[in-house]
Amino acid sequence: MSKGDKVFLGVFFVVYIVVWYFNYLSLKDIPPKEAFKSLGHRWIVELGGLRINPATLIMSVFVILTIMRLVMSIRKNMRLIPTRGQSFFEWILESFYKIVEDTVPDPRFVRPTFVVATTLFLYIATSNLIGSFPGVSFVGYE
Repeated sequence: MSKGDKVFLGVFFVVYIVVWYFNYLSLKDIPPKEAFKSLGHRWIVELGGLRINPATLIMSVFVILTIMRLVMSIRKNMRLIPTRGQSFFEWILESFYKIVEDTVPDPRFVRPTFVVATTLFLYIATSNLIGSFPGVSFVGYE
């Protein structure tokens, strides 16, 4: 991990904690029933008879950009003799591949299933991580 990456992570965590603290201060006096009253309401837009949730589109674009940034930074730093980070990433991918290989009976479908399963895992994991940040939410309306 380069010095720039360490600085970025440090600033990121400081901003994360500051945002969490201000969210905590703004929500600590609100009773839970009031805070969750709009839960379940959706922001839906109709375009030519097609119902679209813009929050899902926004989150999907953000998740895709985050994953692309991660993959590009990992791919740029790939070496023949792997570093610790590269070894960890390869270990995770090999574990996923082994799980898919043990699960899928036909060897012809192992690689395509691995690609789809890994993509879905990265999308869901990144989406859950982004959704855990305080202040990153979409509030429903009456």
